[in-house]
Amino acid sequence: MFPILLAPTCDSGGIRLHDGTDEYEGRLQMCNNGIWESVIYLSWDYFDAEVACRQLYLYQVASTSQLF
Repeated sequence: MFPILLAPTCDSGGIRLHDGTDEYEGRLQMCNNGIWESVIYLSWDYFDAEVACRQLYLYQVASTSQLF
């Protein structure tokens, strides 16, 4: 697995993909008070994934899920 640390430190509001099989997938995490936490949002949809991908400089959403 490839943990991707797009931000070397955990700055509040930062996001990253973690525990994916490559650098383009993984569990979305957000930094909150210095701790990386998985994003769990019941209404998560394709449009939310598009915003997260743009913030991660990934310009295409292949798939998204609500598995947690």
